[in-house]
Amino acid sequence: MARLDLLKERQHVVGLTTWEWDPFTDRIVWDSSAAAVIPGFAAQATSWDPLRSILDLPDARRLDALLRGPQDGAVALEMTGHADDGDVRLLLQGFWVDRPLGRDRLLRGTLMDVTMIAEFEQAHEAATHDALTGLPNRAWLVDELDRRMRRSRQRVGDYFAVHFIDFDGFKLVNDTCGHWAGDQVLREISGVMRNSVQEGLVARLGGDEFALLLEGGMADAKRRAEKLIDSIRGHVFVYQGRYFQVGASI
Repeated sequence: MARLDLLKERQHVVGLTTWEWDPFTDRIVWDSSAAAVIPGFAAQATSWDPLRSILDLPDARRLDALLRGPQDGAVALEMTGHADDGDVRLLLQGFWVDRPLGRDRLLRGTLMDVTMIAEFEQAHEAATHDALTGLPNRAWLVDELDRRMRRSRQRVGDYFAVHFIDFDGFKLVNDTCGHWAGDQVLREISGVMRNSVQEGLVARLGGDEFALLLEGGMADAKRRAEKLIDSIRGHVFVYQGRYFQVGASI
């Protein structure tokens, strides 16, 4: 009994509840931790209504579609619920199990509040990626270079190359058309680089300075870097009827 109480307490702390749904009777049994996960949950609830009531219509429909789906294998659904003190991110997971009477199968699973996990992921994304272009930023590159340097010391022949790239002609666009146009150039060129680099990574260091990280020896890395520069030079930026070509140098 003590172990069961401890388990329930831990479920409450991490925001996890278990449930079992009988599709034949449309009755669900929630455990005692449900109130810690579903805002406004009533202890006597025996349906999906407490969960549906906090969902937007699209998520409620996705939940209904999942419940009407094939009674086989595992299921998973991430949803957003609404509470008085803000939104909550919920992850529903379950699996279908047989029962001896041969009727519809039972669906057993968990419902977890993953709000803090989602917020951590968003914070990590903001800390390691450039908001304008979506590319990894300087902080990410420093950590990645440190990781690869340590790895290369442990593996013979594990080479990589780093190229630093500056745009040519970017200042002209920025000065003549304004910062909005300059930002748009950075977005477009970032997309060009992202699509051109199949086996490698591009990071934005700041302004019009970027870094290209490539696996392999110097000769192959140089060839692929030059191919990327050609792709940048071949891109034409159009702003209010004016055409600009932004080059790049390593």
